[in-house]
Amino acid sequence: MEHMFEPSAGEGPHLLGVPADHKVPGQSPIPANPTRSADSAVAGNAVLFGPGDEEAAAAIARTVVIRQQMGALQAQELHEFATLAVWVRAGNTELYGCDPSIAHRSLVADLAAAHRVSDRTMGRRLADAERFVTDYPAAVAALEDGRIDLGHVRVIADHGLPIQDDTARAVYEQVVLDKAADTTPGRLGRYAQRAAATRGEVTFQQRYDQAYKQRRVWVHDIGDGLSELGMTVPTVLAEGILDRLTQQAKAITGAAGARTLDPDTGDLVTGEPRSYDQLRTDLACELLLTGQPTGCEDAPHHAGIGIRAEIAVVIPALTLLNTDPGTDTDATDTDTGADTSTGTNTARDTGTGTGTKPGKVRLEPPTLAGKGPIDPATARRLAADAPRLTRLLTHPVTGMALTADTYRPSAKLRRFLRLRDGRCRQPGCTRSAGRCDIDHTIPAETGGPTVPNNLAHLCRGGLLR
Repeated sequence: MEHMFEPSAGEGPHLLGVPADHKVPGQSPIPANPTRSADSAVAGNAVLFGPGDEEAAAAIARTVVIRQQMGALQAQELHEFATLAVWVRAGNTELYGCDPSIAHRSLVADLAAAHRVSDRTMGRRLADAERFVTDYPAAVAALEDGRIDLGHVRVIADHGLPIQDDTARAVYEQVVLDKAADTTPGRLGRYAQRAAATRGEVTFQQRYDQAYKQRRVWVHDIGDGLSELGMTVPTVLAEGILDRLTQQAKAITGAAGARTLDPDTGDLVTGEPRSYDQLRTDLACELLLTGQPTGCEDAPHHAGIGIRAEIAVVIPALTLLNTDPGTDTDATDTDTGADTSTGTNTARDTGTGTGTKPGKVRLEPPTLAGKGPIDPATARRLAADAPRLTRLLTHPVTGMALTADTYRPSAKLRRFLRLRDGRCRQPGCTRSAGRCDIDHTIPAETGGPTVPNNLAHLCRGGLLR
């Protein structure tokens, strides 16, 4: 949208921003909640501002300058990352040894710790930096000049992946870069995809085959005991999955009968209370957790039959025993006491504390091992159905014997370590302990004992020597 000032007497309108002869002060008294004058108007796609909005225009102009400065710093960071990655992989440092693979992984781990991100995030940043700087230097230069944002560079590079020829890639880069100067990254993506399709030397089928290899499933914690479950699958399968879930949701809603509301309270009396979105979600979870792969012995997924989900839930003893729905559960106002507990696979008694409200007991919420809190009702239901409960004593004065004389830890020790660690111990890594290896800090071949303080869970990406 094009913004304009309302013209003063004897002046024509000018574009939003600071005129060439206007000096932007270091600090402008911009009001906390500036209001537009009564004579502001919208004409076509131009917004006319009333008198006095010059200060707002100056502030907006400063944000543009700040964004340009940020782009320059981001471009410098890309160059530093790319140079460092190439330099280390070429064996130019003694710090990480001579093995290029180990050196690069060690560099990623050190950078991740320094930047307070996971090693996988830092690995992607290094890979992107090398790709951007090597394959799309003009886009990185435009970022440094403040003509585009990092989002534009990423779109150009991602959609240019099918183009392997350097000359064709340079032509594609320039064509899309010209468009990027006056459009958003979201809109640029569609243009870049078409531009790459006309200049790439691979067919759509070949691009699909390559993209198909990137299919995956992931989980993203969104807080409050909820997570997002996502899948990258072929479009035809995704549409088919959604259509089947929708049909099932409609059938369930229809079988429940028409919805009837209580005229006095407005509450639902009959009919299915869940929306289609809620029904589709519940159905997807049930099918994924209880369904089985094809039972034919020749089927490629036959080995997956009979495997059930396994999770570890940490439930404080008093929370497990509490059945009063009026009792508050809060992780912030808790006086931690001696750790003796019982729960699903594990639990710990962290005691109780008195909350800020008089007469209201605050209990620590249950947690999914290595993740975050879950609601107490779900935790109690899991505990009731659990095949076994493991008591976990976490207080150091208990003297729990968890040593082993062999290289491989005992089942009891493995279970304790899984519950103690919860996740990969590489700083920033969130991979659950069940998907990691138990590794000796001091190698067993050099005398390292198989005891808790010398063992930790590390995923394959975090096993650094």
